[in-house]
Parts: sequence; structure tokens; C-alpha cells
Amino acid sequence: GRRGYLLPADVLESFLLAGVSVMDIGRLFGVSERTVHRRMAEYSMRVSELFCNTEEDELDGVVLKILSYHPNTGYKMILGYLNARGIHIQRRRVQEAMYRVDQQGILMHTFQLCTVRRRRYSVPAPNSLWHIDGNHKLIRCQIVVHGGIDGFSRLIAYLTAATNNRATTVLDSFLEAVNTYGVPARVRSDKGGENVLVAHFMVSTRGQNRNYHITGRSAHNQRYLNLTVIDCSYSVSLSYCRR
Repeated sequence: GRRGYLLPADVLESFLLAGVSVMDIGRLFGVSERTVHRRMAEYSMRVSELFCNTEEDELDGVVLKILSYHPNTGYKMILGYLNARGIHIQRRRVQEAMYRVDQQGILMHTFQLCTVRRRRYSVPAPNSLWHIDGNHKLIRCQIVVHGGIDGFSRLIAYLTAATNNRATTVLDSFLEAVNTYGVPARVRSDKGGENVLVAHFMVSTRGQNRNYHITGRSAHNQRYLNLTVIDCSYSVSLSYCRR
């Protein structure tokens, strides 16, 4: 008959200990859940038997000791500490232990989370608002990616790679997009100095009566953040390196 799909016991065990579900393991290896369950049966492997039967008091003591050295640690980090010590515990049990030994710390950590509140986005028409920003993740390679996106259509007006983050470089990329799509009604960027010339261009072109250039934190530049920066930056950087 057809040869069975190779799924080594150690690989399967490592995924299960990491908390990966049988369904996700099947997706990763391109097999059905039934195939994964069959391999587990062949290896006499049960999820419940892979984890340590540590008593609650003992687990609470270990978790409390970790938190005493690292008070702001979340449950994922604690899982990592425990796994490194050879103590394999279900995520649910670790969360319960943290709640028992450090309930106040969990509440404080929850209140300290600085989540960004998103408002409902509304732009009346194309070219009403462009969002511009830069990506500096490749700055060590002397590559800075500059991009601009139309808020209404999500059209990528420009996406370029440069060796610097000067205002003249950003303006050149912006003007190339303007020559193609026209001058936007307004532009939104962060308060970085690289956007000064774009702001000057918008004010000199549109006037000072309306907020033709809006500034704010990059975290709130929602349309640009929603752009697939990683994929686009990779493509632009790759073509840049081939020049």
C-alpha cells in the first residue's frame, strides 16, 4: 500500500508540548487530524501524559519564585522558564497558578497595558488624505523605506528605499507620487523632521487656512500601519539591493 506520512515522534511531541493543537499540527504538515491521531496512537502518545503531574502547591512555589525575580513576566515567559527547567505544564494551569500567587500583579499589569483605541475610519473620496511614514527596520543596512498610501482606496502612492532619512529624500518620493496621482487634499504623518519639506509643500500649495498637513504618533497612523509593510519593504529592499 501507500507509504504512511512521516511524522517523527520527537517532532510531534515537541509540538504538543508547545501547546500546538492537533488540528494546527495537521495543517503545518499538510495532513488530516486523523493522521496525526493515528501517529499518536502508534507512538502510544497521549497529550495528558506528556505534561508533568505537578501538585498545585509545588507549581505555585515555582511560579512565585520566577515572579519574584521577574515581576512583570507574563504567562508565556513563565511557560518558557518552566520548559527550560524540564517542567512541562499546560498553559491553563500556569495561568491559574499566576492568578493564585499574584492576583494583584495581574490586575496591575492589565491596567498598565497601553492599547491604542481605534476610531472608525472615514475618508470621503480618493486623494482626500494620504498617510505617509517610514520604516527603519533595515537602518543597520543603511536602508530606509518610505511609503505613502491613499486613505480612501488604500492605493500605495509610493514605496521607495533610500540610504538616508533626509527630508529631501522623502520629498522627492512624495513629489513623484504627486506627479502621478495629483496633490492630495491633506497629508498625515508623524512629527519627524524628515517630513518637514512635505509639510512645507502642502502649506505652500494648499494654504494655511485648513489642516492640510496633520501630524501625530505613528501608532495612530492606521492606514499606513495596515499596509503590508513587511512584504512591501522586503520587495522594495530586494530590488534596491539588486541595483
